[in-house]
Amino acid sequence: MKPDLEILNRIADTVLAYRPKPMDEFEHVINQGSEIYVDSREIAKLFGVQHDNFMQLVDKNAEPLTSLGQLLFETGVGKKRPQGGGNPQKFAWLNFDQIAFLLTLSRTTAVTREYRLRLIVMFRNERAKQLPINAILLSIPEIWKKTFPDEFYIALLRVYGDVFKPNKNKPSWVGRWTTNFIYDPIVAGLTDELKAKRRQYSTDSGKDADYLRLHQFLVENAKDQLRDRISKLTGFLQASRGIQEFKEFMVAWGGGGTQQRWDEFDEIS
Repeated sequence: MKPDLEILNRIADTVLAYRPKPMDEFEHVINQGSEIYVDSREIAKLFGVQHDNFMQLVDKNAEPLTSLGQLLFETGVGKKRPQGGGNPQKFAWLNFDQIAFLLTLSRTTAVTREYRLRLIVMFRNERAKQLPINAILLSIPEIWKKTFPDEFYIALLRVYGDVFKPNKNKPSWVGRWTTNFIYDPIVAGLTDELKAKRRQYSTDSGKDADYLRLHQFLVENAKDQLRDRISKLTGFLQASRGIQEFKEFMVAWGGGGTQQRWDEFDEIS
């Protein structure tokens, strides 16, 4: 018998002696856009097998698994314990199709049929909990790519009577401005949701949130909307002789926003 089949058939054979406590829902779930992913440590627990053995199976079947979705690997200690500590461990994020494929590698038994049913129910429950905005959000960020060009910041600061300095920190109000006029007009509350994703990822991965940009947590089609809006507003800013003229461009375009949104920045210039 091939080693990978031995690993999965152990699911069917040993579980008769050891039945893990029934799980009603996953504890550690992320979304990459509309796709739901579950921590491989939870899947191993559900199947009643050692996680190291389960990861051997994942590694050996990386190619077919990748054809069924992103194969995402992380290193972490998992759910934080009250006493702290824990050894870092490599784990994978797997979607429903990937997990179902791994189950097909084992012989069908009453037990594996039960696992498939439980997986279907648990994934269905997770999908039901997803908010519409999650369809454009990533829990694991994309690799950073420059998204806000220098031309945008040069034009923005000029309109407000300032000068962009590439090697210096931008004025504190710039972040609030991009929230008001770039991010949130795409979807109401988008900035808060992106910050929550960044905060959670930073907590889970141990990576410094200061080095993660909000746009890294957007799916590609939402990033296209972001880039399009940045491009349009850069053009308006470059064509404006001052903030009032920029407001007029925005109102004519239909993206002027509320007076309250503008009032916060009136005293800058």
